Amino acid sequence: MFGLQEILIVVGIVGVIIFLPRMQARKRSPLLLQPVSKASGKMRLGIAVSVLYPLAMAAFLKPWQNDPFMFVYIGLGPVALGWLVRWVWLGFRRK
Repeated sequence: MFGLQEILIVVGIVGVIIFLPRMQARKRSPLLLQPVSKASGKMRLGIAVSVLYPLAMAAFLKPWQNDPFMFVYIGLGPVALGWLVRWVWLGFRRK
C-alpha cells in the first residue's frame, strides 16, 4: 500500500506537467509569435518535382526487379544533388 508521501509526490509531478507549460506560455517573446513565412511558388515546384521525379523513375526502372543501385543514382541522386546545390547557393547569396 502506498503512503501519503508517495501519493503527494505523484500528484505534484502530474501538476507540474500539466500547469508548468501553461504558465510558461504566457511569457513568450514577440519573436515566437511572428507568423511563419509561406512557401513560394518556386519552393512548391521544387518539392513537387522532388516527389514526382523519384516516383517516375521508380515506375520506369522498377528497382524491386532490377538493380536498385541504378535507381539510387538516377532516381534519388539528381534530387539530392539539386537540393544540395540550392543549399550551397543560398549560403553564398546570404553572405
